[in-house]
Amino acid sequence: VSIIEVNSETDFVARDDNFQGFVQHILTTAFDTRETKPVTLLAHNNLEAKRNDLIQKIGENIKVSYYEKISKEGGVVASYKHSDNKLAAIVKIDSGDEEVGRDIAMQVAANNPMAIYPEDIDEDILNKEKEIALATLANENKPEEIKEKIIMGKLNKFKMENSLVEQPFIKDPDKKIKDLLGGSKIIGFLRKKVGE
Repeated sequence: VSIIEVNSETDFVARDDNFQGFVQHILTTAFDTRETKPVTLLAHNNLEAKRNDLIQKIGENIKVSYYEKISKEGGVVASYKHSDNKLAAIVKIDSGDEEVGRDIAMQVAANNPMAIYPEDIDEDILNKEKEIALATLANENKPEEIKEKIIMGKLNKFKMENSLVEQPFIKDPDKKIKDLLGGSKIIGFLRKKVGE
């Protein structure tokens, strides 16, 4: 399952039948090959020549700016695409129901988690959050041990808000994503918004 971003310079061109046909060629090629990079993907099925022909015909630059895929092997893969076609997410779980996977993919699209689990959040990001928390408490007249507890509380809250399994489920905020999984585990996810 793939997420591919193909850019034009205007929305008018993005809605054009020629552009949509080119995107369809790219999707078919992505499905049929094991390529993982836009450049190598365009080398198949004469896509680079088709891209150049389309640029000449339309008069705008056309670019394949993003291409990632998640293999279905060894798990269940589900996807979500927002109705505007500008936001998509894919989730892979080790087992379970594809509908649960789709709900989790929608969660990824909506909430943009940094990691699957709190412990997976990059240490550099956590250090920056700690610096911010320290700066906000710099002028507070509180004992150091109280400041440390406040900082740890803020860091834990940040980790919970930014790790997928700890986020409240957007369809039912009384549940967390980990409650939907049962005995399954999330193996990976992709999220792409046009222009990000």
